Amino acid sequence: MSTIDSAPEGGKFRAKAASGLDATAGAWGDGNLLCVQVDASGTLALATASSCDGVILTSEGKRDNTATNYKKVVGGDYYTVLRFAEMVELDGWTSPTVSAGDTLYAAASGDVTSTASDEAVVLGWVVQGMGTSGMKFVLDIGGTIPEGVLSSADIDIGIAAGGAAGDITVTGVAATDQLISVLAFTRSSTVTAVVAGGAAGDFTVTGIATADTLISVTRLGAGRLTSFVVTGGGAGDLTVTGIATADRLVSVVAIDGAGDAVLDLTSEFTISAADTINNGGGTATTDHEVLVFYEDATDQAADLTSEFTISAADTINNGGGTATTGDMLFVQYRDSLDGDIEDLVSEFSVTALNTINNAAGTATTGRELLVLYSS
Repeated sequence: MSTIDSAPEGGKFRAKAASGLDATAGAWGDGNLLCVQVDASGTLALATASSCDGVILTSEGKRDNTATNYKKVVGGDYYTVLRFAEMVELDGWTSPTVSAGDTLYAAASGDVTSTASDEAVVLGWVVQGMGTSGMKFVLDIGGTIPEGVLSSADIDIGIAAGGAAGDITVTGVAATDQLISVLAFTRSSTVTAVVAGGAAGDFTVTGIATADTLISVTRLGAGRLTSFVVTGGGAGDLTVTGIATADRLVSVVAIDGAGDAVLDLTSEFTISAADTINNGGGTATTDHEVLVFYEDATDQAADLTSEFTISAADTINNGGGTATTGDMLFVQYRDSLDGDIEDLVSEFSVTALNTINNAAGTATTGRELLVLYSS
């Protein structure tokens, strides 16, 4: 499901969907993103490759994800049209297959492509690609590239670690290159928490913020959530003593030896046999400890995500929903960005091979920089 991590006020506007757009399904992401254009009457119509004013979530304002029109536009309704934002596709990304650094372009019928063409509108850039299982991308309609000045073939992209104001290493940039954009951002991460159930209403999830994105809330039978730590290895079988094929795999997280890199590999693993989980063809976990949570099949889980919202700092709420007294709640949420995306290109210059510099400018320690430049 596509979600918005950050969307500054200057990067979006509201507009009404034209009647002709009614019942149009989302074209990309997992089917809830659609490129649109503003027509002569000021309403939203379907975009083309060469005419795109922004992107909408066709599921905006809808809560019942089982409804047949959940991912379809409702003509006459107002939608938030995004022009500048950071977005995350959590799962279900179908096509095209993308990698970090790829450029996204508008395509026919409100769709997206990673294949450049002379007339296509630039939608943005992929910050973190995961093949067809999801991605994170910066949406910047038209980019900062003046029309007719540069073609997509002239653009190079680098991702660099931020730091104190001053020199930043961007491998590949040359002293004669021109900076187009320097976007500072912080990668969001998936956080898990287990809290005691109770009467419908408020539940304390320490650390969650109203700007975060709630991914899932799963009710587990009290005492039935089991954890197991196993030493990682190559992609394939890992031994989890006690797990059975009828059990439900809840989470698989790999932690490196230093404890400063965490990989959520849940989507890669299945319970392939008694005492065994498997991610054949997936990510190797060599030099990692793998923390496995699974639910015993004797106490089935219930997905209560649709009932819950983040109602306040450290709080989720399902007022009027299902009572979970005596159970445990397994909560997953995505941390919001540490502030909005910042374009710092006005501070930076290329000072040497592989080096850009913003001496006396904004410190970007703990952040990453998406750098666009032309040769």
